[in-house]
Amino acid sequence: MQKADLIFLIIILSSAFFIRILWLNLIPTNISGDEVTNLSDVYKILFGKNTSFVSFMGDGSVAGINFYWAALFVKIFGYSNTIFGLRLSIAILSTLSLIPFYFILKGRTSQIIALTFTLLLSANYVFLNFSRTAWVNMGIILSGLFLILFIEKAIKENRKVWYILAGIFGGITLYGYHYGRVLVAGIILYLFLTFFKKSNRSFDYLKN
Repeated sequence: MQKADLIFLIIILSSAFFIRILWLNLIPTNISGDEVTNLSDVYKILFGKNTSFVSFMGDGSVAGINFYWAALFVKIFGYSNTIFGLRLSIAILSTLSLIPFYFILKGRTSQIIALTFTLLLSANYVFLNFSRTAWVNMGIILSGLFLILFIEKAIKENRKVWYILAGIFGGITLYGYHYGRVLVAGIILYLFLTFFKKSNRSFDYLKN
């Protein structure tokens, strides 16, 4: 990572995190349906006895592992600050997701373009709204972006470490919300279809 990348990431992460935690327990003023559902699942983890990493939670299709991160912050900040703790856990995931997004853009464009558009994404109204509410599916945004980043690095550099990391984050993404599974399936389909390009039609491509 170049020195400029480090400086740009500090700018991105500090500014993004600031606008995510500012009056976090007050804005948005309403508690959404997702927050109520996710909070009930967090309480099941903290007070229940029949929950585990693979328990079905949320709408009945999300693995329990997605809720343990939020449960940790509720435990740390106490039950009197439940909303703040719950939202903070998601704000951190949202902020961290900007790291792979920046490097994905940089690999396709330039540092300045990557900086500009990552800052724009961090302040995007829709993304910011989901970043300031207890929407636990934000974890799949993070793992999905890292999956894409590592896949691109693996194809470009052909190093096993990137394939291993892509596999790990692909597995994490599969345990999340529906769109995470769609993303993984789409990437697998893309890699399969690219085999039929003349330049890729070899045993080495399949092996890699």
